Amino acid sequence: MGSCGLTKGQILESSASSVNFLTGLQSWFNTLSDKAISEKILIRADQLVSSNTPTLDVHFLNSAIIEHYYKTPKLNSLFYELAISYCQKQIELCVKSRTEFLNEFGSLPGHAGYEQLAIIFEKEYNFDAALKICFQAKEQGWNSDWDKRISRLETKLKR
Repeated sequence: MGSCGLTKGQILESSASSVNFLTGLQSWFNTLSDKAISEKILIRADQLVSSNTPTLDVHFLNSAIIEHYYKTPKLNSLFYELAISYCQKQIELCVKSRTEFLNEFGSLPGHAGYEQLAIIFEKEYNFDAALKICFQAKEQGWNSDWDKRISRLETKLKR
């Protein structure tokens, strides 16, 4: 099949990008024994991102990468840093992805980058940074329990 067998050739029944296809494929490899396969697929999808890749495809890829790396930080400390890095990448893309979601769907879903980074900062007792992330996400309109998180963080800051 070759090294690019999953990403080269003609797509006959879908207009999905290779990044979108691989992100979807990766979701099927979700057990601990599949972690290596999942990671290879995500790495390949990330390598295929270009300026022509649809913004929402990159958004969903980043979500998958965040989930993949954050779920296994105890197995590899590098994974924790990669999860943080992809949270930041997804947040950097939020202006474009916000516009795309609103244009295509009329509303905003949750945002894995904001949510996970807020959790990470809270677990690190960096409540100011967690609050900043929550306020930013809430102001932009990303769906989540931002008010509850903000209240909890403000209570922790007062202690």
